[in-house]
Amino acid sequence: MLTVCMTLIDDDDKSEFRKIYDSLERKLFVFSMSKLHNNALAEEAVSETFLALAENFKKIHSLEPAEIVAYTVIINRNVCIDILAKENKYSINVQIDDKIKEISEDYDHFEQLIVADMVEKMPDIYRDVIMMKYFYGFKVKEISKQLHLSVGGVKSRLEKARKILRKDINDDE
Repeated sequence: MLTVCMTLIDDDDKSEFRKIYDSLERKLFVFSMSKLHNNALAEEAVSETFLALAENFKKIHSLEPAEIVAYTVIINRNVCIDILAKENKYSINVQIDDKIKEISEDYDHFEQLIVADMVEKMPDIYRDVIMMKYFYGFKVKEISKQLHLSVGGVKSRLEKARKILRKDINDDE
């Protein structure tokens, strides 16, 4: 997929696009997997995300890195929603059961998916800060700028979100 995307990028921008691809590909896959619960669909979502990014790279390459990440995450979320809308709910449930059996062999990955699912179910105000901080590696100051919140407000939301996650994790045990 990277090769296809690179054909859409100007030679001057290829190294910048490659850096973005390398830094976000795995994170987007984990996020997509938490939404779609299917490897093939998650890979499709990541591919479509980077294809859309490549198609619009001239328009966005001058943005701040954090803004490019936010833009990419929004594209990925929307692609996942589109894929889910196309899929039959019954077939997804069967695939989820199959996937859980397969993933259980890889406990760390499985644990990440459980936490990602818990994060997904959180209220938006907490989910956004957790995703930006722990899934995408934003610093608190960057989050405050992106969400137009004070640094203290971001820290407060992160603490509340961590409390919610601790409670959810303890309830699952």
